[in-house]
Amino acid sequence: MDGHSSRRRFAAGAAAGPCAVALAAALVARAALGGDALAYMVVDLASGAVSYESGEGSDYSEDAYKTTKMVLRRIPAGTEYYVQGGTAKKADISQDYYIGIYEVTVGQYELMCDRSAVVAASEANMLPKTGVSYVSLRGTDQAGSPATADSPLGRMSAASASSPAPAFDLPSDAMWEVAARAMPSGDDACAWWQWFFGATADLLGDYAWYEGSSGGSARAVGGKLPNAWGLYDMYGNAREWCLDHYHWQMTISQGGNASVATLNRVVRGGGFRDSPQDCSSDTRHAEYRGNAYDDLGFRVAALAVPQADGGDSQPAVMSGQATITEWRKAGDVWKLSFTVPCAGMVGEADRLEPDKSFSVRFCTASLTNLCAAPARGEENGGYLDFEIESAEVSGDDVAVSLTLHDERLLSSGSVFVRIVPPRAPPSDVP
Repeated sequence: MDGHSSRRRFAAGAAAGPCAVALAAALVARAALGGDALAYMVVDLASGAVSYESGEGSDYSEDAYKTTKMVLRRIPAGTEYYVQGGTAKKADISQDYYIGIYEVTVGQYELMCDRSAVVAASEANMLPKTGVSYVSLRGTDQAGSPATADSPLGRMSAASASSPAPAFDLPSDAMWEVAARAMPSGDDACAWWQWFFGATADLLGDYAWYEGSSGGSARAVGGKLPNAWGLYDMYGNAREWCLDHYHWQMTISQGGNASVATLNRVVRGGGFRDSPQDCSSDTRHAEYRGNAYDDLGFRVAALAVPQADGGDSQPAVMSGQATITEWRKAGDVWKLSFTVPCAGMVGEADRLEPDKSFSVRFCTASLTNLCAAPARGEENGGYLDFEIESAEVSGDDVAVSLTLHDERLLSSGSVFVRIVPPRAPPSDVP
């Protein structure tokens, strides 16, 4: 690829008894997830400064982190995050992401809308921001489109002083539930629990403001215990908007569901008026996209982006839906071309890299096998190695051309391919 010809940067209380023993064991098992150097993203909402830190959730209990700053916790990628109450469903989290440790507060929301606002560290400003609709938060009712530049979430992204800048938005349905369950990928020991702390709601009052503990009103964020990933108020206080268009069947992919022709959007987490059942990990509700209620708020999320390693250019990461424009055999190679929306990328177009930016998955048997994500080395499919010939910005898209030399393709008359997120998070990309 020609060095910099196409360079463009994208912004995309203590308990006792058997339940306590089970919970303690679960917390110990999950504690190993913490401690990495990029565990927390801290955003100064006034200056736009973004920093990454290794710490504990308790390090961010000061009032500033609930008013003038925002803290997001990193959730690692994984393809075996159990969701929906221990059914066979597993969420496919293909890229690390960050999610707010607190629900967005009144004070934080004011700064998201106006960076010059003066926000005091008062209890009123540390209440969850409610009374905001899906459309007002994002400036668009389409989950497949990024938040508009003049929306609160779009302004927060535009104000980011980091490079490349995170693209802040609502968490998808799958991202929210994975964060609420706080259970490592592949850990099925407690997959059937409806709450991260157990199969019954006995301990809910320790973790949530709900109908049995709230007194009928919202409370300042962070007043209860956090879950195993240091996230507060995942159950109760304010119900939370998610990115997805609502469908009765949960979409388990990280990108969410933007294809259903419905006016409703997914709401998660339960609120201060809700029953224990409505405050569980897998309870989902539908709300009209324009509704704004006093118990309905939100939490911010962002896909992880490559961090600086001393150079001034970083690999791009593709998260948008790719559209294949060419797929043909040319002599002893195969040619593949596709486009991806600029809005679906972070990083630089001329730094697309295999397995760091995206992967190509194929099968020679059927589309069913392709959808089932066959592993590398399987006879009928897997991941392909390739060379990037070019990556150029064309209007609102990036056009990419690849050459593939894989011998498995040459003997096949019918081959199906799909552009997918990176195969696994490389060690140098968070």
